[in-house]
Amino acid sequence: MVLAIIICVIVVKAKNDKDKNAQDNRDELTKIEQHLKENETENSNSDFRKWLDEYEEFMDKYVEFMKNYDSTDANQMAEYLELLNQYNDYIAATEELDESDYSEGDWEYYLEVQNRVIKKLSEINNE
Repeated sequence: MVLAIIICVIVVKAKNDKDKNAQDNRDELTKIEQHLKENETENSNSDFRKWLDEYEEFMDKYVEFMKNYDSTDANQMAEYLELLNQYNDYIAATEELDESDYSEGDWEYYLEVQNRVIKKLSEINNE
């Protein structure tokens, strides 16, 4: 939150300056953003992000399966049950993750992944 305020102050200040100071402020903002990105990467929880990537891959597989799902097909029913078991494994794995280690960037990435997954899930009923 403090970071957002700092960035806003620099941006506002840059807009108010019409000479060389404006460019200097923009350069300073770029340096700060780059520094923050580097620190965010260092502070991110790679286990959490790895879990999110794997979860998204699984959900992609699930969505593709559900687009062609036929409940009268015994083979597909067996595959569907396997997908449900895999989903339960992903949910159980969340119990092992330590949320206290997540950075703001981790939470932002979580929301990005969830938004992509929700969008893909919505495609199931639209086809």
